[in-house]
Amino acid sequence: MKRILIGLFTVFVGLSYAQEKKNLVKPNYQLAAKFSPAKLRTMIFSTEVKPNYINRGEKFWYEYSTSAGKKWYIVDPVAKKKSELFDNADMAAKVTAIVKNPFDAQHLPLQNLRFVDNSDHLIRFEVQSTKDTVKSKEEIKKLTNKKDTLKKKLFHFEYNILSKELKEISDTTKEKATPFWATFSPDTSRIYYAKNYNIYWMDYKKLP
Repeated sequence: MKRILIGLFTVFVGLSYAQEKKNLVKPNYQLAAKFSPAKLRTMIFSTEVKPNYINRGEKFWYEYSTSAGKKWYIVDPVAKKKSELFDNADMAAKVTAIVKNPFDAQHLPLQNLRFVDNSDHLIRFEVQSTKDTVKSKEEIKKLTNKKDTLKKKLFHFEYNILSKELKEISDTTKEKATPFWATFSPDTSRIYYAKNYNIYWMDYKKLP
């Protein structure tokens, strides 16, 4: 009798284990990858506005991305006016003519856009092209593989938002990039930033 009970118990435990194993949920890594930060950025686009104040004044500019592409705006709070910094289609045509790579109004790869110091109508930015160019001597010195001397050419531009004139400039005229993590006060004398769920500020002095 004991043997029969032990046998039945063994069968019951075995069936329970098999059923439990069958009900185990297997990890779905492909599904999780669809919700990675990189994938979500292509679907959510911009969710906030970060003002970039222009030369210690009240005016500021910002960029905003939607499913229709990225646009850049300039805001005058005193006049209660907001407008596009430039026409995307016109800018795409001008950049294409210089870089010789096709760009359209929806996909404008402008990098490091900023206003020129002491000007409220001149902006500068860079555009990466598909053309190869030789790296500088300083860049080659840092390389482990000294034969890797080519890189994609980076074009530097200056645009006049009043005359709508775009011109290529030397890379020696570019300014130092401002800290990407910082939000400036309107007069750019202070930097505000968040850390550990608290807000801090610090004095800011731009180096010459």
